[in-house]
Amino acid sequence: MAYKVEIVSFAFSVLVCAIPKVSYSQGQDSDPENTLDFLEMGESLKGLTYKVQVGSFSAPRFHDVFELEENEEGYLWTFGEFESLPEASEKRDSLSDYFPDAWVSFYLNEEKATYKEIDSAVQSHLAQSKLALKEGLEWIESAGYLPELRYKVQVGSHRRPVSVLGFSSEEYEGKHLLLFGEFVDYHEALEARDSLTKIGFPDSWVSFYLSGDRADLVAVNDYIKGNFVQTEIPEVQVAESSDESIIQALDNKLSADTEKSFLKKLLYFEAERKIYSIALYFIIIFFGTTISLIMVLISHRRSVEMAKARKKVYQRKIDDFLSSLLLEDDLTDELLDKKLQKFKTKIPFDRNWCKELLIKNIVDLKKNFKGEMADMFITIYLKLELLSYTERLINDSSWYVKTKGIFHFQELGYAEGLPLIKPYTDSSNDFLRNVAIIAYISLDEKDPLAIFNNYNGQIDKIDELKILDTIKKSKIKVPKNIILWLKSDNESLVSLTLKMVTYFNHAEAGPTVIELLDHHSSKIRKEAIGACGKLFLVTAEEKLLEKFVSETEDNQIEILRTLRTIGSYLTNFFLEKLLEQNHSREVKIETMITLKELGSEVYEQNFDDKSELGLIKLHVENPYIK
Repeated sequence: MAYKVEIVSFAFSVLVCAIPKVSYSQGQDSDPENTLDFLEMGESLKGLTYKVQVGSFSAPRFHDVFELEENEEGYLWTFGEFESLPEASEKRDSLSDYFPDAWVSFYLNEEKATYKEIDSAVQSHLAQSKLALKEGLEWIESAGYLPELRYKVQVGSHRRPVSVLGFSSEEYEGKHLLLFGEFVDYHEALEARDSLTKIGFPDSWVSFYLSGDRADLVAVNDYIKGNFVQTEIPEVQVAESSDESIIQALDNKLSADTEKSFLKKLLYFEAERKIYSIALYFIIIFFGTTISLIMVLISHRRSVEMAKARKKVYQRKIDDFLSSLLLEDDLTDELLDKKLQKFKTKIPFDRNWCKELLIKNIVDLKKNFKGEMADMFITIYLKLELLSYTERLINDSSWYVKTKGIFHFQELGYAEGLPLIKPYTDSSNDFLRNVAIIAYISLDEKDPLAIFNNYNGQIDKIDELKILDTIKKSKIKVPKNIILWLKSDNESLVSLTLKMVTYFNHAEAGPTVIELLDHHSSKIRKEAIGACGKLFLVTAEEKLLEKFVSETEDNQIEILRTLRTIGSYLTNFFLEKLLEQNHSREVKIETMITLKELGSEVYEQNFDDKSELGLIKLHVENPYIK
């Protein structure tokens, strides 16, 4: 940035030249360098006035127009009292026709003063003004954003209006100014000025604007002091002895203030450098971490791919070995042991993933064989000491790892593992408990469903389907306590038992199923309603008709579907009345379907196609009509 370059060059000038020349007229007209220039520009000074002297006399002479003054040399005639030298000079010129020797006299604090006294006062004033302007610039540079203060870069002043693309123009004191931008930060304005200087506007400078109006640095200085600064600008005490003492005092003050300004800028630059260093540090850490993470991910992906390829190689070896055992004609225990021990040296048997591959292949092959061949795979499983691996899984602290071990026993059909599985059928972990129950049912050959005696755990819908599928595959017979389970307080067990009752077609459970039509749970009542139809419990018809009005809409629809199986003339009569009542469209559609299934005469009636019942009948005849 431009102001960084200024700081570096400024520091170099301080170190080499000790006292650099600093311009304090940024945005101002050129300051007068001597007393006469200051006076001729019409500048005012506190206590300084001017009079036109037209004559001097040794004795007093009074006049109606001129004022008579007395001094050490005699008596004077003076005219007027003016605040500026140009005004007094103009009056002197007007009197020169009558008084060719008229001249302007200086008065300081109402006393006539010599030019040397005036020069001393003016130089003191100029020194104080320079210090004030310098401090004003320092305040602007360090203040940052000031609410009412704005900056524009002036690139030219013209007698006529000008228009240049990218620049603005305004009229000020009869001149047309060409301006660039409007900035709220002084440093940004300086950067814009430097850039414009480089591209062909060498006389560019920064102008100040207060509340939208153009202002000089003095006004800006007063604004900052009045609103944001609590200290006053120190005055420079200038001795009246000589011009050299004034210049020396001014140089000393400028040198001290320059060093302070340099230190302030240098500290600002150092703070900014630290911020950049910290930002760079975090950027390096971020990119370093990102690159490291990418390398780790690539390495991990590569290792995963290599592991997959390695597993495929050993998968093929395991398949070939197990297949070769199937082709052996006389495979004694002794020969099998030798082959297994030799095979273990060809694979990384100590690795868990290798043991998982072996168990998976043994399970897959066992499912395709029965009898002695199936038993041979159990023998291989035991001789390879994979049982201890499975037991270690089941005894692991992680419930997920336990389920893997239980699954090994279930898939292998290893009933000897039931004592290890049984404790987990009462586990507080729902997933682990349901996996253990399914494995226990599939392995226990005596009374597998006895596990539900006094069962208090929850069984979700998915596990219900898995348990029923296991019952079908294992061809389990009707359990002795199935009716007692229907009376359980465990709703999930009652729901599962109702499905078992319909699967076993256990008609002896019919009275208990009908009793469940009064159960407090609408879900159990719905299961019981469906079970009445699947068990063909005609004795439940009257109760279903009685319960219809008080049931939920879902259960009403389930009752209508059940009545299609067990309904009689009572159902026909009930449904005829039901069509006339105010029920939902879904209920009326199921009612019309039930009447059709029962062969009701009501269904055969001719309904008006535009009536609700006519439209419902059309929908029943053709479900694609809505």
